[in-house]
Amino acid sequence: MRTILSVLILFVLTGTVWGMTVVMVPPEARVEGDWIRLGDIATIQGDDPLKVKELRGVVLGRSPLPGTCRYLRRSQIQASIRGVDLFCPPRVKVVRASQVICPEKIRELATAYIRERLSFAEKVEISCVRIRGKVILPQGPWRYLVLNPSGRLLGRVSLVLLFKAKGREAKALVFAEVHAWAKVVVAKKKIRPYHLIEEGDLMMEERDLAGLAGFITDLREVVGKRSKGVIPMGAPIRWDQIEVPPVVKKGKVVRIVLETPWIRATALGAALENGRRGERIRVMNLSSRREIIAEVLDRSTVKAIY
Repeated sequence: MRTILSVLILFVLTGTVWGMTVVMVPPEARVEGDWIRLGDIATIQGDDPLKVKELRGVVLGRSPLPGTCRYLRRSQIQASIRGVDLFCPPRVKVVRASQVICPEKIRELATAYIRERLSFAEKVEISCVRIRGKVILPQGPWRYLVLNPSGRLLGRVSLVLLFKAKGREAKALVFAEVHAWAKVVVAKKKIRPYHLIEEGDLMMEERDLAGLAGFITDLREVVGKRSKGVIPMGAPIRWDQIEVPPVVKKGKVVRIVLETPWIRATALGAALENGRRGERIRVMNLSSRREIIAEVLDRSTVKAIY
């Protein structure tokens, strides 16, 4: 101990010891990178600046994971730096510098993600938030990504938050109970199957969305659609209960248009199935009795696909 103290005093007074390069390693050191370099854990002094620089870059091994530690033996360090005066304890504890993303921050990020995607709702209530997993990262800037494997944002919600800093990743699982209230489209009266829905058939009511699936929040999305089956009075209307009505019905006589860069021809045909605008349906050419595939353009016109 007295020898090391004497060396330290000489360092302070002269900066060198007997013209030699001296390396002093404390019992514990902290590193930030993926590799432990001598310059990260030791004080190096000497007359030759190039040699000092070379010694600082000597790699002693891989750094421990963020927030953990490992030990280096004096013999390991000595084997890597011959020809210098080494002052070092028998074992050196090396700690990896780290940062912990606290549960409060994880909760804040998760709830912000949910609220942003439910911004159309008039009220959002997030409760019973639980976090599983400890996020420990290297020091420095970090970024994150929120994953929603189930796709659910209402009721029991589970999210995965992935964090990354300096090539290291960590994740946390977030579980929450989510309720949101918004005005949805509701049947004002009983709607029968294949009914062309009008505005008078509908009304808007505020509902808890957690118990609903496929709800619709805009009347304009429903008016003009056709019901697929019975919709009870007061029931929220779902996307799977309505459809765009066909503009061409099976058996209807239509005009077939055939267009090429050089010619445009028309013929009469009979629709063999219902079709909506833009859909392809089977049509029989009434002149040739041949069946073709055509795209529905409007109520009375189809375009032959060739």
